[in-house]
Formats: sequence, structure tokens, C-alpha cells
Amino acid sequence: MNMATRVLEFFPHELHPRKGGPYSYLYNLKDEIVKNQQRNIIFLSDIFEFQTQQPSKKDILAPLKKFVRLFFSQKQIINRRIKTYVTQIRQIDERIKQMNFDEFDVIHFHEAVDLWRYKEIFQNYSGKIIFTPHSPVPYHVEMIQEVFKLKGHSIIYPALYRELEEIDKAAFELADLLVLPCREAIEGYYAWPPIQSYLQTLPLHLIPTGCRAPVIKSHCEEVFNKFSLPRKLVKICFIGRHSFIKGYDLLEDAAKEILNKDTNTCFVIAGSPTGIETFQHSKWIQTGWVDDPFSLMNACDVVVVPNRETYFDLNILEAMALGKPIILTETGGSKFLKTFQSPGLFFSKSTVEGLLAAIKSCLSCTDELELCGGPNKKIFEENFTTQIFYKRYTEFYQSI
Repeated sequence: MNMATRVLEFFPHELHPRKGGPYSYLYNLKDEIVKNQQRNIIFLSDIFEFQTQQPSKKDILAPLKKFVRLFFSQKQIINRRIKTYVTQIRQIDERIKQMNFDEFDVIHFHEAVDLWRYKEIFQNYSGKIIFTPHSPVPYHVEMIQEVFKLKGHSIIYPALYRELEEIDKAAFELADLLVLPCREAIEGYYAWPPIQSYLQTLPLHLIPTGCRAPVIKSHCEEVFNKFSLPRKLVKICFIGRHSFIKGYDLLEDAAKEILNKDTNTCFVIAGSPTGIETFQHSKWIQTGWVDDPFSLMNACDVVVVPNRETYFDLNILEAMALGKPIILTETGGSKFLKTFQSPGLFFSKSTVEGLLAAIKSCLSCTDELELCGGPNKKIFEENFTTQIFYKRYTEFYQSI
């Protein structure tokens, strides 16, 4: 497919198939761009090499800092940490600053923080700026929740919170057009008051996300042996970040109820510990980080995605591609999947009670789990492959 419009996908990081968010979204898109020899869609990582972030070294001043903190309130300490973090993420890459962006007709941003960080450069840009947020809530809200582990901003000084809000305000104000996988994807933004005025003025284009079909590297028996999984039990699999926004705590509470009464079920939990874990049980099997999540998912009977907020989860598409029944919450982009009316999608409210009901509903048809997951694979193949994803993207770029 020939395309005259010259596009820059602005994401200043190396792409990665398993890192999630824009890393994997753009990795999947680029995979098809390369196959189709499409030369008019350029990625920032094609131009510059970006270093993978290394784990931070041990802070030799940590004991002294811990002592100094005794003289400050928790509120002062948290606000200082946030202020320091904002200063760090404001830093720009001088190589990017020197680019001539007018060589591109379209620049497509994939994180609000980049539009905010480089906004001075793009004030006079003559082409179109497209913005695709990949976070289930505004960037600054996700930062507060995920980086600083706060459930709200009441402890943050008002002036500092306004500075955090500027990250998202800059993105929506500079953008000429929003591209989303579906309208529901930014449902989590509606609690942020400024979003209403932005959505009333910004044009919107919908391109459902696509991903590559998972490659299974290990047979089920190998997976059972590696992780000591019980063969005869129904295995409900969770793969993802152990965090509040991912509903990890909801799943723990629901599993307690299930495992106290159900002797035929176990939960297989993948992902590195984050410190929020509280539940232990012989049938709550923690695998830790896995480098072959698809084989683990394939060896289990059901996949659960209990997110409190959802943008458009690649985990769900991957589970669909494997023909697995999926228990998922009625949040954000997941709501879009209700339109397909698949018997293999079990929807839940993002509460413990809702999750419990959905798990029980799924377990009530254990004899038919493999059959009811089959339609999910068909839906994936007809709607969410990388080939379809690429076709939608290039047709969109040709139209603007």
C-alpha cells in the first residue's frame, strides 16, 4: 500500500514485544510496517538509539537520608519526592531538540509526558499533531497512583498538583486529533474535570488495537512440571502487574472466598512481587516473572483480567487469540468487547462481589470451557490481528 503522507511515531524509547502499553502497541505496528515495506511511517527509535533504563544503583547516602526524614512530616517528604521526580522527567533529549520536524506531515505522540516535555518545540509546528494516550487514566493520575502509591492527590500541595495536571493539559491542548482504540478506552479520564472541554473540541478517530498471535514455546506438560501446577484442577491464570489499578487486590479477595469452598480450582499468578501481596494458599500459586507468558496462559483453563481501569489491554487480545475463556471487568476498553457477545467473555463489575460472581459463572460451565473460549479466537482473527491493525492505520493516515 503506497502512502504519500509522511508520519513520525513519536515515542523516545526502544520498542518491546512484552513491555505493554505503547512499547508493545508500536512494536506490533512496526512489525507489519516492516513486512509491508512501508517507508513513510518512521519511528523515533529508527532515528536514534535509546538506552534501556538500568536498575538504579544502591544509594550510599540512604542511611543519612533516612535520618534526615525524621525531621520532616510525611506530607513534606512525599511532596519533595514528587517535585524531584517532575524535575527529572522534564529533561529533554538534545538530539530530538535538533530535529527538523517539518519534514513530517504528521507527528503521532503516544504519551502525554512527551507533548508536555517538548511543547516549546511544537508550538509552531505546521503539520498535524495526533495524540494516542495509552494509560487508562490521565498520565498524572497514573503517576500519582503507580509511582507514588497514593490513592488521591489530597496530600499533594495544590501548586504542585497543578504542575502535574499540566502534563495532560499540554497534551490535549497541542493535539489536533485523538486516535483511540474505542471510545470506552478513556472512560477513566472522565473523573478529571478538564477532559470534558477537550473532548468537545478535539476530533476523534477510532482504530482498534491489534497484536500478533501468541507463539507457544512449551507444551502444557512442560509448564505443569516447571511450576508444579495441579493437572486435574481448573486453573485460573492472572498475568500482569501486581497493582491497585490492575485489580490485584480484588483478585486476592475473590480468590479467598473461592478457595475456602471450591476444591476443584486453583489460581496461577504470574508477575514480579510489588509488595502489595497479602494472600497465601496452597492453590494460590505464585510463579514470579515468567519469560514465556503465552505458554503459561495456554496451559491454564481461564484467564482473569480484573482491572479497576482499562485502556485496551493487550493481555485480553492475546488470551482471545489462544481461544481462552476470559473473566474481565466492565471497565474502559474492555466494555467494547461486549459488542461481540462471546460466550467466552465473562464480565464483572470492578468489585470483589462482581468478580466473585463472574468467576462462579465461569466455573459453572467447566465442562464447556474449551468450547466457549473458541469464539474468542474467531473474534481475534477477524478483528484484532496485526494485519488488520496495520491496514486500519495506513488507511487512516492516507485520509488526513
